[in-house]
Amino acid sequence: MTAVGQQAYDISGYKSPMFFAIGGYELSKKIHTRLYYRTKFVGGKQRTIPFPQSTKGVLYYHQPPDDSEGRGQIRFRLCDDVAQFPEGRDLELPNGTPWVWNYGPTFSGVTSLPMDYSNS
Repeated sequence: MTAVGQQAYDISGYKSPMFFAIGGYELSKKIHTRLYYRTKFVGGKQRTIPFPQSTKGVLYYHQPPDDSEGRGQIRFRLCDDVAQFPEGRDLELPNGTPWVWNYGPTFSGVTSLPMDYSNS
């Protein structure tokens, strides 16, 4: 991980925390997005499942080895502090796969992404 001013965020219990990403096609553009842990349909309606308890950590860029399109993913590493990143583990979905934000072409080519957290 390349340090770019990240900090650890506690998003435990949040349904859709807002982050501001620096990047995009103009590498200085500030773009806001809401992240979701997962959604499911209940009674024909889509419901947002909040992030689990103890979801404190760092958003980081991950390039899967089998990613032929080179788009990459944003993952959430569970740790109390950025310095503990190497000892942390990725946030997982209930089925054991890593939680990812596949952001597609919006940040294509960006290899690190500082983000700021907002409660709004």
